[in-house]
Amino acid sequence: MNPNKYKSVAIKIGTWNVATDLGQKIVPNTTLSRSKIVEIAVANLAKSVSASNNIHKVSFQKLIANKG
Repeated sequence: MNPNKYKSVAIKIGTWNVATDLGQKIVPNTTLSRSKIVEIAVANLAKSVSASNNIHKVSFQKLIANKG
């Protein structure tokens, strides 16, 4: 694994279960990786935070472009 491209995080089991449930609801009949679910959630949070204040803008398009 390339440490310049990927980082690992630990999450609580309850959060893991929520991510699993979200993955099934975001795109029905499709399996999303937990990593992709977290990317989508963080991008959506960044959009909402950026919309509410302009202290720290995160490029949603850049997050999506770097999905690979």
